[in-house]
Amino acid sequence: MHYYKFHIGDYRSNTAHLSNEEDIAYRRLIDMYYDTESEIPLKTHWVSRRLRVDTEVIARVLKDFFVETENGWFHPRCAKEIEGYGKKAKANRNNGAKGGRPKKEIKTQPEPTGLPTESESNPNHKPLTINHKPIKKTLTIDSVRKKSFFAPDKKETASFFTENGSTNEEAGKFWYHYDANGWMCGKVKMRNWTSAAKKWMVNSKTNYSNANGHVKRNGTLGYQQPITHADLPGIMQSIADDDRYA
Repeated sequence: MHYYKFHIGDYRSNTAHLSNEEDIAYRRLIDMYYDTESEIPLKTHWVSRRLRVDTEVIARVLKDFFVETENGWFHPRCAKEIEGYGKKAKANRNNGAKGGRPKKEIKTQPEPTGLPTESESNPNHKPLTINHKPIKKTLTIDSVRKKSFFAPDKKETASFFTENGSTNEEAGKFWYHYDANGWMCGKVKMRNWTSAAKKWMVNSKTNYSNANGHVKRNGTLGYQQPITHADLPGIMQSIADDDRYA
């Protein structure tokens, strides 16, 4: 497939967050998808060399716009365009084998007979449209992402923590903790790592205050009273409730 429609407005609205390198990578990945009419290979190093784009950039764009399957990185929009292109090409080949497009039948208006027409004699005819039928759901990236979880890499995690006022050290602690336990929240698979990261940052700030002699009392922070032996049970319970120590 050497030609495809390019909708400028759709592309611009969906890629406004990309950097220049990521934008170039996405365009070249789309071109490769249409040119080969198949999924992007799972070997990102091989793809990176063919497209002349850094491997990390390729990996970020694939996770953002494509869906990983056993056959490669799948793109719903590209797959739909390729399917339509294949049907049209097959029809053209069949028409060519028959000597060209079939001629349209010229319909003439029948002579009036004075008898009722078919529509008048059968008023309960079938509807000419299919608007009354339910719309079939199609596979999209958003629908697949609701059922799938894509773990971030260390660089993406560090960038998110610094953008939210935290440190690279906390980002490393967060990433290694959840990477070690398979990105599980207790016994449940994590659904949104950014929400978990924000909770981690809030807990890290609270734990820092506790370490400097500020403990929770009746739901509020007592900044004027140092830790005493009576506070130890509450502090131990806070540590037990923290999912990082689970």
